[in-house]
Amino acid sequence: MITVNFPITADVIQRIEAAGLSVAFEHQLDGNGIADAGAWVCSDSAAVQAVLDAYTLADAKTARMAEVDALTCVQFDTAGKKKSAFEAARWPVLLSQTMAYQQTQSLASCPSVVGEAAIRRIPVQDLMVKIMANAALLDGVGQEIAGISGRHRDAIATLQSFEAVQDYDIATEWPF
Repeated sequence: MITVNFPITADVIQRIEAAGLSVAFEHQLDGNGIADAGAWVCSDSAAVQAVLDAYTLADAKTARMAEVDALTCVQFDTAGKKKSAFEAARWPVLLSQTMAYQQTQSLASCPSVVGEAAIRRIPVQDLMVKIMANAALLDGVGQEIAGISGRHRDAIATLQSFEAVQDYDIATEWPF
């Protein structure tokens, strides 16, 4: 029999399995088909208990923050899917050329912008306005995602119990 003083999360089960052990929560049914409170059943109680005893609040926080990081990646990937990979790869070039033009006032400093504007048959300045607006929009989304991610990680760092870490809702406030 093992003593469990905190929620058994996926991270805890992974650590147990990484040690070559197994653990599962099982209920027993009485004669009327009613389940009891249940108990943890494991391959080697002493070895599983050693893994549980070594698991710290800091470990739980690190695992929960890794979940926040995974959600952050999903958010950035979702934001990035709104443009093709090729178009997204061009944006730093277009933005840097637009900024160079603002400093030099020379169209020679922004050949990609000039070329695209010519093909679109719009004034170069109009395209530059669009480039700067898109850059601001993308930067705003990036700030929002990074800020929410940081706020969740900061909040998790202050939690004082395993239960609080497990119960902390990391799914709130994301833009996508």
